[in-house]
Amino acid sequence: MKDAAAGYEKWIPLLPEEKRAFPYVMENIELLFAAYFNLPEQADFRNNALKMFYFVRGQEAQIHKMLEE
Repeated sequence: MKDAAAGYEKWIPLLPEEKRAFPYVMENIELLFAAYFNLPEQADFRNNALKMFYFVRGQEAQIHKMLEE
């Protein structure tokens, strides 16, 4: 996670607001994937995206803390 933010900051420093939004952006990406994979034969992809969404949601506090360091 910290490496992903560092990759962005290599080019342009992230504002504090952007760092706070980082987990929410990740969550929304996973929701987009879940919505995209809406065919019955894509259920595994959709379920993986939803699992990742809930994982990131459960780690929001840790992600925020990590990005503050």
